[in-house]
Amino acid sequence: DFHQFPPVGNGTGALYMELCKNRFAVQGRDIYQSFNKAVILTKQMRVRDKRWMALLNRLRTGSCDEDDIEELHNLRLDLGRNPPTDFTDPGWATATLITPRNAARKMWNAAALRRHCHLRGTRLYSCPPEDTIGGEALSPAQRMMVARKKVKETGNLPHRVELAVGMKAMVVLNIATEADLANGTRGTITKIVLDDRE
Repeated sequence: DFHQFPPVGNGTGALYMELCKNRFAVQGRDIYQSFNKAVILTKQMRVRDKRWMALLNRLRTGSCDEDDIEELHNLRLDLGRNPPTDFTDPGWATATLITPRNAARKMWNAAALRRHCHLRGTRLYSCPPEDTIGGEALSPAQRMMVARKKVKETGNLPHRVELAVGMKAMVVLNIATEADLANGTRGTITKIVLDDRE
């Protein structure tokens, strides 16, 4: 997160760094200093592999070496020099996909969820959105305004959310940080309570 770890490739560009002197950085720093409480994270707690953590730290500052590049190439499925991948291996059931493409991520997640439901015999719930303003349903004119919004204006939210008990999930927005529902929080769905109308 930009306000917690230094920005990628420009560690002095963070608002809490005094070294940045351009006009926007000075204005940004003034805004940043108007907050009376700030938490600066100095340790990453999610990654447990020391070699991978060292690679990520060098990646943040743009100082990767040849060994780092080789380590990344070893993860690629499309390189003929890497051993062929057996997708039927049980390890793939819990594998994490790294991709810059949202479309690939969505297809991977949809396939993994269906596989999970098939193997565990659990029900797949497909939930449509329910837009409201102050708890009230949108008027037809408001629904039309929402439908006309560009993807970037809607936060790229899906038209349906699919859920199942036992499914792994990750929060991608800071929903309620005081309740640990923050960007990057991961967990497993243990129970689904249906709406009274269902």
